[in-house]
Amino acid sequence: MLHSTFRALALVALALLPTFASCASTKGHERADNLATSMEQLETALAKAKTDLEATRTALSAVDEKASVDPKPSYDQLVASVKALNTSTARVTDTAAKIKERGNAYLTNWERRSDAISDEDIKAADTKRREKLAGALKEVVESVAAVDKEVGPLVALLADLRTALDNDLTPAGIDAMEGPMGRASKSAGRAIDAIDDASETLADVKVQFQTAKPPAEPAVAPAK
Repeated sequence: MLHSTFRALALVALALLPTFASCASTKGHERADNLATSMEQLETALAKAKTDLEATRTALSAVDEKASVDPKPSYDQLVASVKALNTSTARVTDTAAKIKERGNAYLTNWERRSDAISDEDIKAADTKRREKLAGALKEVVESVAAVDKEVGPLVALLADLRTALDNDLTPAGIDAMEGPMGRASKSAGRAIDAIDDASETLADVKVQFQTAKPPAEPAVAPAK
């Protein structure tokens, strides 16, 4: 009975070896490439948020313009745009949080492994590179924080506007919301500017984490 138990445990250990080996074999430059991929995903999320912000500004303007004609279609578009904006900005925040977490883990692991370097010149150059990339990662985090700073209050303002317009979509009701709608439009403009800045930062930073890849193979023309 005891022999069979030990044999079963040995088999389990052998089965887990590939998993442990896989975890241990993740190299630093592979972690960096994964970070660069996450930054590309963040670029996509920011682009979608910008599109949703522009659609929201357009819908706000249309509601005001159509107040005395037929504001309902424009209001429905505003509701849809705000819903899409909530989803896209949440994705931006989530992706940025993952980049920060993974980046910190990468840099911490890098520093730990570098403790084994004995050559002073190599150690100094290695430390300089790590600190440079740490600074680049900080730029990404701060640029997205600037986006969040603009988007957070805007999302709250749009939620209040939606409630007010849902209660009263008459010409007088829309006229009463002209001031808040103007503030929302200006706030969306600032958020778009912040997204542009963050996108520019990402474009500069992601290449610092990417390992060079061979050029793509030229497309083969179909046989005639």
